[in-house]
Amino acid sequence: MTSAYQPDADSTSNHCMNDLEYLLAQHHGVVSSAHLREAGLKHNDVRRLTQRGALTRLRNGWYGGDGANRLAVSAVRAGGVLSGPAALKLYGVWIPPRQPIHVRLRLLKNYVPHRSAHALMPFALPEARAVRLDRSVDRPASALLTSMLTCPRDTTIVLADSILNLNILNWSEVEMIAQRAGKRGADALKLVADSAQSGTETYFRLWLTRNRIKFRAQVRIPMVGRVDFLIGDRLVVEIDSRAHHEAPENHADDRRRDRFLTNMGYRHIRLTYAEVMYNLEEVGLDILALIRRDEHRGDPRTLRR
Repeated sequence: MTSAYQPDADSTSNHCMNDLEYLLAQHHGVVSSAHLREAGLKHNDVRRLTQRGALTRLRNGWYGGDGANRLAVSAVRAGGVLSGPAALKLYGVWIPPRQPIHVRLRLLKNYVPHRSAHALMPFALPEARAVRLDRSVDRPASALLTSMLTCPRDTTIVLADSILNLNILNWSEVEMIAQRAGKRGADALKLVADSAQSGTETYFRLWLTRNRIKFRAQVRIPMVGRVDFLIGDRLVVEIDSRAHHEAPENHADDRRRDRFLTNMGYRHIRLTYAEVMYNLEEVGLDILALIRRDEHRGDPRTLRR
């Protein structure tokens, strides 16, 4: 005969599992003891969940669940939390390829080297800029601050552009983070904009700026729609992101837009993801040649072919 106690035990167990699954989903699969306590899970609950394999102890006070993000697990095992571009990517931010994986620690001496499939970069914020290590993956503001203090300026600009475009942070918040980053943040903030639809657009905008080329971004042209960049009166440059370029329906629409622009008297250049990311200085020579020949000037309506 089943005791009256058993259903209550099962109910409590199911309740714990539901709370745990929700909590893990909010923290990329890695939680602290404090998170578990706040969710109402007591020490005995955590012990039972660990014994059952629902949780794995990563280091003192930190646990991972099934399907936990591998970078977050590696960062916590190393004594810190995931930060920088790798953390921002988990929020949907566009990040350049081959970025270092930052582990933010309270103190660099707390770093625990261990075997990992990832090359980790330990980093500690200066004491005056310190942020609590209260979650396995830094919030966007902290991850952007880490990026501003450690990454090349152009990378930081790409990240900030994407954050603004996705409305993850607003302009005032990005500005405050840049102020905390000091000179590095101020230098990046001068070139941050919220008009870029992808990181490749940001990289091309920075190339235009370095070459002192005047342009307008996201210009609407009748019968065509918005174009990424308009240089002068009639030189249109479109930038393909990797995902956009690979979609067949986008490819067909791009060809239609290209024909309209040509028929309307515009000079038109389309750059691929690979050209922008790996060969921009070389393909940029073609754009510079057109500008030197003044082919970016003149009313398109009078220059139709």
